[in-house]
Amino acid sequence: MKNSQTLLASFISLTFLAINLKDLKAESVTYKLLNGDSISGELLSEQSNDQLIVIQHPYLGLVKLESSYILPDRRIKKWTNDLEAGISGKETGSSNVSAYALGTKTKYRDRVKEFEFNNSYNFEKTTKDGGEELTGVNKAFTRVRFDRLLGSSWSSYASTDYEYNALSTIGTNDIESSFGFAYKVINQPQTIFKLSAGPSFEWISGGSECDIEPSCGDMLSSGSLGANLNWSISENLKLLVDNKFSSRFTSNAFYSNRFSTALRFYPIRDSNFYTSLNYENFYDAIKDPAQEQNYNLKIGTTF
Repeated sequence: MKNSQTLLASFISLTFLAINLKDLKAESVTYKLLNGDSISGELLSEQSNDQLIVIQHPYLGLVKLESSYILPDRRIKKWTNDLEAGISGKETGSSNVSAYALGTKTKYRDRVKEFEFNNSYNFEKTTKDGGEELTGVNKAFTRVRFDRLLGSSWSSYASTDYEYNALSTIGTNDIESSFGFAYKVINQPQTIFKLSAGPSFEWISGGSECDIEPSCGDMLSSGSLGANLNWSISENLKLLVDNKFSSRFTSNAFYSNRFSTALRFYPIRDSNFYTSLNYENFYDAIKDPAQEQNYNLKIGTTF
């Protein structure tokens, strides 16, 4: 119960922190035009697309620019991709892990929909109690999410997560699908904070001790609450935070929480290369081990 209260308190604190960021003044964006001029203002992303850019200028008011007049490297992209690689560490109740990490992320956005596809792999060297060592690809995670925009802030969504963890004695495989509605509490060029909520269904299976856990191998219904923060603190620094809390409708009130954050540093202005310091904290009352912490130091690029 104490862990549950702590996780819920952390989630609520994150929500209030992001809501307070809404009051901060958004940084102006600057677009360079083909004729050599430039124009600055606040980007109205909900009114912009790949053909038309709409900004709020402090003196000229609402300004609409055709993308063909803007230098190519400043146009809005429908597709964005991240590729990351690095080293990581993890602690569980029974083992210590050092690992090589690889991650990819693909996003698509237009005026009516958003799509996200994430993958991560860890090649891990595990030292268990007693000194036994095991080397292999022990952990993988995939997320697919689709949002249908219902306006500037609201959207309906459908999402599926798949996690594989060979170190789990209960819950080697975990598939969770959820659907519902999402709301962008903050929707500014430099800061986006989105809440998602809806019912979900989850199937947890696999592991040498799966048969001793009554819920292992069953289809479970639950409710999910998610929060996602993307904050460009400056031209060189970006903060990414993602949290998903699920409460299962079972007699034991099992719950899970997946928290991850990344601090990206872009050493060269207007460069797509960055270094990233990542931290993840996962808790699941059904699985064994129930809690994991992951640390990653990565280099990556956006294209």
